[in-house]
Amino acid sequence: MVYDHAAFDPDGDSLSYEFCQAFDGASDGQARPFGEFLAEPLTYRTPYTFLRPMAGNPRVQIDSKTGLITGSPNLQGRFVVSVCCHEWRNGIRINTTTREFQFVVTNCSKAVVADIPQYSSEFNTYIVNCRDTKVDFVNTSKGGTTYFWDFGVDEFSDDTSVQFQPSYTYPDSGTFVVTLIVNKGTTCSDSISRFVKVYPKLKVNFISKDFICPGDTMTFEDISTSSYFIYNRSWNFDDFSPIDTGKVVRHVFPYGGLYNVGLIVENLQGCKDTVFRKILVDPFKPYIGRDTTIVKGEKIVFPVSGGINTIWSPGIYLSDSNVNNPVGTFVDTGTFLYTIVSKSEQTGCLGRDSIIVRVLNNGYLAVPNAFTPNGDGKNDRFRPLLVGYQKVRFFRIYNRYGELVFDTNNIEDSWDGTFNGQPVELGTYFWLIGVTDRFGKDAQEKGDVIVIR
Repeated sequence: MVYDHAAFDPDGDSLSYEFCQAFDGASDGQARPFGEFLAEPLTYRTPYTFLRPMAGNPRVQIDSKTGLITGSPNLQGRFVVSVCCHEWRNGIRINTTTREFQFVVTNCSKAVVADIPQYSSEFNTYIVNCRDTKVDFVNTSKGGTTYFWDFGVDEFSDDTSVQFQPSYTYPDSGTFVVTLIVNKGTTCSDSISRFVKVYPKLKVNFISKDFICPGDTMTFEDISTSSYFIYNRSWNFDDFSPIDTGKVVRHVFPYGGLYNVGLIVENLQGCKDTVFRKILVDPFKPYIGRDTTIVKGEKIVFPVSGGINTIWSPGIYLSDSNVNNPVGTFVDTGTFLYTIVSKSEQTGCLGRDSIIVRVLNNGYLAVPNAFTPNGDGKNDRFRPLLVGYQKVRFFRIYNRYGELVFDTNNIEDSWDGTFNGQPVELGTYFWLIGVTDRFGKDAQEKGDVIVIR
């Protein structure tokens, strides 16, 4: 049950409420005229007291600030309830008004049930409308034939409807008590009242740059508009960073990509709305190429792609450390790490990449002893690794019957484990390779490889 016991004080004094002691009244055998009433405290039957005048689960109680009595009675009977309303001024209680009444709890089954759903998390509230003043009402009553709605505008007398599910446009913002009476004026009727809160308008929006570079500090400003004070904000930057709550916030996206930035705003009246906007952080990244191995004395051209105004670090053994495609001439052996900073031609954002160059004294030829051409993207092709050789004169693979299953003279070519368009059998295959080194000397190697799936 919900029983509103709220009072009004014309002097503007503050009011508080509590359950208090009830008193015996007059009887047929003992009249007590007005002005001669000698009250005796009412005796409560155990386990009840004036602080707990009714049985209930949840417990029947009164809100000390609003005077609202709530609870769910769970025992039949007649219960006397006394409420004291205290009047306070400057922290001193100056008056108390007492009201006594009875609740009768009985076992009954209603054929007619008036019901307005509750779509808000706020107490006994049908809806909090934050967009406009029009409210569409939903009727979930049972057993009714006629319906009477009062939309709760005190200064209007025509704020009513007899439709099953009406719509009503409120004249202004505020909190209204809407009442629905099912089968009004009959012996089988029921009613319900709920709050309707109309607080337009909340419009969520923010401003920011539409495009930035990784590592830049980006400013976001909430420019939402609301009829009531905005007291809560939540920014979500879609990158697992902590949620921010300021009106103006600054954020750094360390990596390029498309981020879905969201802002949730809530005002003092409980209106909440969300806006999302996609922010592009330039994903620019220049590319030098894969790590490589060469022989001392050889030259290599570094093919930088995707950027301009490239700066190399360090500049050792390079023809120019401020161009995109310098030539490296390595006169010493060792392992060298080069890092570049390059600028995007389209956006001006900076990007970085690195490459490792291993320089050996002599060339070498390495051939794997097994591979797995099963289509999983790992170790699917068989090829020799050559360092310090200028060309491959031939690379041939034979099965155990001596049939030639693969033949090429392209140094970049490789075998996919097929013969005449069909996968070969598992087992051992024999290879033969002829190469020419950088001095023009020919060499030949042979071996075997196992095909595994």
